[in-house]
Amino acid sequence: MSVDRLFDVKNAFYLGNYQQCINEAQKFSAKNDEERLWRDVYMYRSYIAQGKASIPLSEISDKTSLAHKALRRFANFQNPQQRYFFFIKRYQYVPAMSTKNFNLLTRILKLTIKFETFEEKYSRHRVAQEVQAEVTEGKLANDETAIILAATILNQSGNPEDALRALFKSTSLESSAAKVQTLLKMDRVDLAVKALKKMMEVDEDATLTQLALAWVNMSLGKDKLKDAFYIYQEMMDKYGQTPMLLVGQSSALILQEKYEEAEKLLQEAQLRDANNPESLINLVVISDYLGKDAEVFFLYILPSHPR
Repeated sequence: MSVDRLFDVKNAFYLGNYQQCINEAQKFSAKNDEERLWRDVYMYRSYIAQGKASIPLSEISDKTSLAHKALRRFANFQNPQQRYFFFIKRYQYVPAMSTKNFNLLTRILKLTIKFETFEEKYSRHRVAQEVQAEVTEGKLANDETAIILAATILNQSGNPEDALRALFKSTSLESSAAKVQTLLKMDRVDLAVKALKKMMEVDEDATLTQLALAWVNMSLGKDKLKDAFYIYQEMMDKYGQTPMLLVGQSSALILQEKYEEAEKLLQEAQLRDANNPESLINLVVISDYLGKDAEVFFLYILPSHPR
């Protein structure tokens, strides 16, 4: 098996270590156009994940490869406000949440909408409609990056069905992991398990496969929650802590009702990335379970909205 020279770049991205991914990409010396392209793909996706969509928009030309065009479109779709909106919606169904803290989540959502311009909302809506049309009409570009980013846009727009249709155009490990995520969003754990088994047949030890295994274990619940916890722990022992891994591990603890332990992990995630929406929302939820006033976490979102 040939060595993947871009392993460090890709792996940092998969683990949510976006700055490390950017650093690795910037020092990577590409030997050919294909390596140069994939280096750019993960570097620019990391910038977008950091809320710096302006960088790929300013550096990527309109007249370029399918992958670069997909990156430009994804950058146009993404913005910090959209990330908060997406993750807040996930937690509005939390049972038995106090009225005060539920109202806090609603305030964050309203703040998100307040600071979003009409142009931003229209731009996202236009991009989502464009992607949906390409998928339903069978016109989505046959390009790995275009497929992954199209599925991401559709999932974040609340359209997992079309996201899944897009992903079936690809057989890569990353698209397979995205299929698992999408099926879990659709509450099709049975199909997610089947998709995971196919990933394990390809590469059981791959980072993406192990992450997908953790997601499935958390959906299965019960004893599998401990397995998910240890998967995240093994990854942190091997690659170091990242906000994404800390949030994942905290989610496994929350589902086991180990709220105080989960709170410590989320506080560490916040120290590493104060703008991480998953850790912020999880902290609000945990505060409610612990009977704490979650009002203080409302302050975390304010620096992200300078307008």
